[in-house]
Amino acid sequence: MQFGRVDEYKEPKEDFESYIERFEQWLLANDIASKKKVEPQYERKNVTLPLVIVKGERPALLGQNWLEKIHLDWPNIFNVEKAEVASDPAVKAVLRRHTEVFSDKPSAIKDFKATIRVRPDATPIFQKARPVPYALREAVEKELDRLEKAGIVSKIDRSDWAAPIVVVPKSDKSIRRICSLS
Repeated sequence: MQFGRVDEYKEPKEDFESYIERFEQWLLANDIASKKKVEPQYERKNVTLPLVIVKGERPALLGQNWLEKIHLDWPNIFNVEKAEVASDPAVKAVLRRHTEVFSDKPSAIKDFKATIRVRPDATPIFQKARPVPYALREAVEKELDRLEKAGIVSKIDRSDWAAPIVVVPKSDKSIRRICSLS
């Protein structure tokens, strides 16, 4: 199925609200979506807002107009707490059947090969390692050993490409994460 095309938003040409209106009109004209007025309720606030319902297997759209009217409590939304294991027998059965998926231990993706495409004219960049603070050396070595044993990283003898690691310590001097700058 071929659809028309909406030009991208270009700030100097039009304001954002008129662009969104034009985008919604495009969705409706191409029979991709329908539009309704709804009255969502959030933290005892009732407002009437337009809802664009997208047809087919597409992600839901929550627009800026919603975020302006419903002031979300972002600190609580992004607060992740470990939930107790569900008591529903069906959920327990799924957890038992797929223990490797819900395990706390990292694992490799099986039967999958990743490919990194690099432009043919790309020049390899090799940045030398940065010194690790003496107070963190032992913790970094332990963490790198743990990552190697888990199959997350592996030692190599030589590479044309390299980036230094960045160590993020916890207050107790253990390692929160080791990441690359690449």
